[in-house]
Amino acid sequence: MPGQELEDFANYWRESMINPDTGEPRPPGGSEHVDEFGVNGVDYANQLIPWCKGNSVSVDQTTLQLYRNLFDALIQNYRYRIRMGDATRRMKEIDGRAGLTSRDIENITASKSETRFNRQHLGGQATKNWQSAEYLFVQLLRMGIIKLYSSNNTENRKEGKIYDDIVSGKINQMWPEDWMPEGICAQLLKTYNSGGHIRLSFNNGWETYIRDYFGAPAGIPGVIPGSLQGGVVPPGTPQTMPLPLHIALSETLARAHGKGDSKNEWGKNQSRIRRQIADKAIDGEGDRIPLDDYYMIFSRNSAGHMADSFFHRSISDKSAARYELIEVVDSKPKKWDVKLEPEFLRWRELRRQRERLVE
Repeated sequence: MPGQELEDFANYWRESMINPDTGEPRPPGGSEHVDEFGVNGVDYANQLIPWCKGNSVSVDQTTLQLYRNLFDALIQNYRYRIRMGDATRRMKEIDGRAGLTSRDIENITASKSETRFNRQHLGGQATKNWQSAEYLFVQLLRMGIIKLYSSNNTENRKEGKIYDDIVSGKINQMWPEDWMPEGICAQLLKTYNSGGHIRLSFNNGWETYIRDYFGAPAGIPGVIPGSLQGGVVPPGTPQTMPLPLHIALSETLARAHGKGDSKNEWGKNQSRIRRQIADKAIDGEGDRIPLDDYYMIFSRNSAGHMADSFFHRSISDKSAARYELIEVVDSKPKKWDVKLEPEFLRWRELRRQRERLVE
């Protein structure tokens, strides 16, 4: 199920971020902003925000932390470089400082790339954390989100072969013993001294997202939409993109990976529960379900202990789907409904539309 959500994300991203007339990313500023070429910004509300609401699930947060940290570091490093450019207006290009090197991965994962000999394992094997990092980078490369460089702005010649081995499925026969010595992390280790790194791809829309999530929205006098220059956004100004899409995506990638087996995805049961809750509302009252049915869905999926935690998380995490308890008017004895927010319901409606197209 998380794997299916990743396919949906790729479609939503392309349809939302890329101008179909030019094949170029849309400008920052949101759907109501039109740039000097007559191109609208990104409509996050149509697909990407609903996707976040449907995929910000409560699973083992420790399990997901490594993926979040690595992807967030890619975002933050790129953000820093374009922010410097906005501030000085002298930076001509994004360079290796916008990416991650093998040393960065070592620091983020708090582990070396290879094991040392002990009672648990042989020496020279790829460590668990580096295997997880490799899986994340493999998926990001497959989705066109990152590029591999052998120096500051020289693309690594091995990228094409690595990509071909990923999309052809050859990686499945090589993983991990034969893959790790030749994969993305291995290339970063081999090219560290020359500036080898990975960073966000320039032409797939992630700079637009960074500017819309961290930068200035449209409508501030004298400020370019998406500007990251400090001090230009008045306190309390709403963000163009209010949700951390990259965090939801990294968590979904982690859940799809599971324990290295596509049949053992993390959080699959929670995804099933959320779909059943949304289906019950869409096919019934439209935006709510009886509280008894809410608890029954969790019980049928052997997760009764999690029903209340969904309410709690919807309060503490703005990315999570919001569940609101509403008293049924004039009910005797008292009854309650669980009201669902429109973005969460739209997530499910979009998936149902795609399911009908497949049929």
